[in-house]
Amino acid sequence: MFTPLVRIESYKGYLTSINVGACGDYCSEDWGQMAKRSFGSIFAAAVGYLAFAAYRGYKEKKQAAEGDYRTAFRAAQREHAGEQAAYEGYVASLPKFLGDGTFGLVADTTTGDRFALEAFTQYLDLMHDTEQVLTAVLIAETGIESPFVTVELSQAHVGIVSPKDSEPLLAAMANTKGKVTCSAKLRRLNYGDTYQLLLDVKLPIEFEGD
Repeated sequence: MFTPLVRIESYKGYLTSINVGACGDYCSEDWGQMAKRSFGSIFAAAVGYLAFAAYRGYKEKKQAAEGDYRTAFRAAQREHAGEQAAYEGYVASLPKFLGDGTFGLVADTTTGDRFALEAFTQYLDLMHDTEQVLTAVLIAETGIESPFVTVELSQAHVGIVSPKDSEPLLAAMANTKGKVTCSAKLRRLNYGDTYQLLLDVKLPIEFEGD
């Protein structure tokens, strides 16, 4: 006597196959009880498969959207190449703080342009496989009671340096026109819409080329 047997196979939580086979007289369980459990397993597996299919569809759409983004970005690069070259030349003309490679100065991004921060981190995530070192523009804000330094990336305000941490920066910037650059890293943290902006400034402060 042979009794149909439904076997659900999976790998790492994903349904791979539903096989209908057979077992002989050694099947000691009552078929009715077994069928109930098998039906429940099939139902659970089907739900899991639908969820996986939806996730796979999402991934495919996401990959297509990312491809569209890269294409659009490269087209924009070509269209605005002249403006970008001019801006990069301006940034390169500014004095630059020497770094020590630690990126230990943390800027406050809560005042930063959220759209710009999202756009920058999206660009970094999609266009680069490794963490990039950026060039940030530091601007002295001295016409207030507690002077501080603001931070810009590509002419967008992305954060500030606290008044206390700004003190040595402002002292070093006194003989400049109020703008210098430094190396920076921008990260989107895993726990929500939060960004981390790290500046590489060696203390005591020195300028590159001195």
